[in-house]
Amino acid sequence: MKKLKLNRKTQIRVIIALAVILLFSLIYLAGFLYYGSHFLPNTFINEVNVSNSNALNADEKLKEVSPYLNVVEKNRDSSDVLIEKLDLRTLSDEISYDSSDLLKAQDRLSWFASAFSQKRMICSRIKGNYDQNKISDLIKNLYCLQSDNIVKPQDASIVIENGKAILKDAVEGSYIKEENVIELIKKGIASYMNGESDETVDLTSFYEIPASKDDPALMSRIESVQKAIDKNIHFNIDPYHETDLKGSELISLLKISDNDLVINEDALSEYIASFCRQYNVSGSEYIEKSSLKTVLEKALLSKEDETVNINWIIEETDALIEVSISKQTLYYYENDTLIFSSPVVTGNGNITDATPTGYFSVTKMKQDSTLIGKDYEEHVDFWIGFDETGRIYGFHDASWRNEFGGDIWLSDPSRGCVNMPREKIAQLWDYVDIGTKVYIHD
Repeated sequence: MKKLKLNRKTQIRVIIALAVILLFSLIYLAGFLYYGSHFLPNTFINEVNVSNSNALNADEKLKEVSPYLNVVEKNRDSSDVLIEKLDLRTLSDEISYDSSDLLKAQDRLSWFASAFSQKRMICSRIKGNYDQNKISDLIKNLYCLQSDNIVKPQDASIVIENGKAILKDAVEGSYIKEENVIELIKKGIASYMNGESDETVDLTSFYEIPASKDDPALMSRIESVQKAIDKNIHFNIDPYHETDLKGSELISLLKISDNDLVINEDALSEYIASFCRQYNVSGSEYIEKSSLKTVLEKALLSKEDETVNINWIIEETDALIEVSISKQTLYYYENDTLIFSSPVVTGNGNITDATPTGYFSVTKMKQDSTLIGKDYEEHVDFWIGFDETGRIYGFHDASWRNEFGGDIWLSDPSRGCVNMPREKIAQLWDYVDIGTKVYIHD
């Protein structure tokens, strides 16, 4: 009887043990099943406590934290990079973190152990819809798009210094096109949403890179440029006159554009005008400018010495305006016959702009004009311009003057124009036309 009694006690203990084991197994299984759709205890995502939350509730809690996109950019003033954060919630309130992948990846087999230790996770995926057109507003304040932080890169380039063609080092700069930034941010957000990458977009490798001075094409161009600026251009002006163009004077008529030697149009126009003023014989015997310009342009770009033969224009004189600065008098001729004269006031280079001398022609005529300069604004009834533009130098009335001629120009000169009494310029206006020859001399 005693032996049977002991067996019954053992059976009870076994039954209790099995019951406990079964209970814990059921609890474990219940936890295992529960945490298949809920986060484990002590789980934090992006520092937000999502313990025992399903994916939907966890995502709702994560709305407390705005998703950010880290943008890596170049620093204008150093080789270091800088990182700015873009708040993606500004694109749309619908954008939020997507924790579903983290839920699937958690180790629910050890769910019971999580009660004794914290698990901190980073969500690397977002979800939601947004208007892609708003990305321009999202990025507008980025460091790399602010004008003060932009340094345009400069390719290694050919320059002319002290008569020599040399290579100037490239400037790295810090410039990235805004359209490239928009495209990269779009791709970064898409990858972030798909869980293909983290919340970082690196722009640094997309900045514009200047061409290196090691480019062999630049060395070849340098040789060509050097030959062009070392040459001599010889002018056969007439049977009695000749001259040469070379050295710094020749170089001044050229410039470098996109590492190619090109004509300095403004300097060439000024040179031709000065050349013609120096060698023109009269208003009816003068150098033909357009052909000289064409021939000279070709000679300037040549890599060899060149000779330029001057083309002269000789024509009958129909009308001529002549101004003598020393006599402060204007004469108007038709067919070599003096029609009338007028006292004038010209410029004085010691006080104001000098009146230009040489051969010109009337290029602009206008009534009721306003002359505007740095320190003046004056109305004139008649304007007869004779410089190439017709706007800088001209004959005009000067209502602010009571006298003309004599020595007035020595103390109270014009600003380079030829001032005339109103009745005289009104008379001149009736005689002349666009193209009338003008000859001004000392």
